Amino acid sequence: MIAEREVFLKGNGGIKNGFYTKNFNTLLGKLEDLKIPRDREGNFKTKLIESYKRRNISLDELIFGIFARGMSARAIAQTFEIIFELKFLKFHLRK
Repeated sequence: MIAEREVFLKGNGGIKNGFYTKNFNTLLGKLEDLKIPRDREGNFKTKLIESYKRRNISLDELIFGIFARGMSARAIAQTFEIIFELKFLKFHLRK
């Protein structure tokens, strides 16, 4: 992501402005405190992790598939908490 920001800044003439941290859930577990680079103007957006996303699409597809096969939202949340150590609230599963 740092290299991605460097390319962006060369093309736009911006200035680096450190990092912000983000947690991201994947099928392999939770990635905590990811350092996402940023620029001073706030225009840089990495293509690796979409803005405002907290989990990857594969995890969303898995949840939808399980839900579509009849497993309740509560059962999905309990299963994911055991297997992946991820905690979901009901509204997370209904989006």
